[in-house]
Amino acid sequence: MAAASAATTAAKGAETVAWYASAAGVKAFTKSLLTNPITAMLVGIMALITGLVLLVDHLSKTESAHEKLVKKQKALNDSIEKTREDNEKLATDIGNLGDIMADTTLSYEEQIEKVNEITKAYGLQTSAVDALSGSYGHLKAEMSATTRGESDRLLR
Repeated sequence: MAAASAATTAAKGAETVAWYASAAGVKAFTKSLLTNPITAMLVGIMALITGLVLLVDHLSKTESAHEKLVKKQKALNDSIEKTREDNEKLATDIGNLGDIMADTTLSYEEQIEKVNEITKAYGLQTSAVDALSGSYGHLKAEMSATTRGESDRLLR
């Protein structure tokens, strides 16, 4: 067993010597490569190729992001244009609503019908219109009562 132990120790020593010898050989080879101008040119060319690949990758990502931004901006512009058109139509209809209310040739029922058409077209809450309609209805009832009272008084 002593012989096996001695052989193992000798083998480990030989391995260590071989490792240091190979490390010295690798160092010498690396030094010769680094001092060789062809190696420097190859390293430079590889660095240039790597830089170009990274640049192309970055530009393609930038172009893709730019295309997405252009699409989103176009959608936003279309939305703004539609909103502007809707607002112009709403302003026109509100102007028409004022004209309807000021039109004395229309009957009360016709005015209410036209106001209801406009408010339903926009899904507007009609509480203000209903309140206005109610007050007109109240005024109409008062006027009718007053007119009947005057008629009755004159007929007596």
